[in-house]
Amino acid sequence: MAEDVTKICAFLLIFTMAIPVARAADADFAPDLAERVLVVFNAESCQSKEVADYYIARRGIPASNQCSVKPGSADGPGNETIDVAAFDRLIKKPIQRCLTAVGKDKILYIVLAYGTPYKVSARPGLGMAVD
Repeated sequence: MAEDVTKICAFLLIFTMAIPVARAADADFAPDLAERVLVVFNAESCQSKEVADYYIARRGIPASNQCSVKPGSADGPGNETIDVAAFDRLIKKPIQRCLTAVGKDKILYIVLAYGTPYKVSARPGLGMAVD
């Protein structure tokens, strides 16, 4: 239970940093905002999918705005880094396909669910954020 709460809190922290607080509080803006979010989850992690589903349901994000990636990493912590070649092939290209399917001009925010790599390792010991 505590582990689930920690995962959800970490996921929500990432999202709250992405949305301007003043706009999120505007009731007229909120429904439009939900349709402008793409939620990316690790299809190889049941925990990632659970967090993504929970988030989508709570925020009213359309089911069509979810995007699965298969980075080849197992459940749990320690899978936040991926090398450049794998990032292009396993993360970037699937997200581009999802954006094309949903509509590139429609999405303002891309939210990465728990268990989805968010750092790219250029060389051993170095990493780059994918935001």
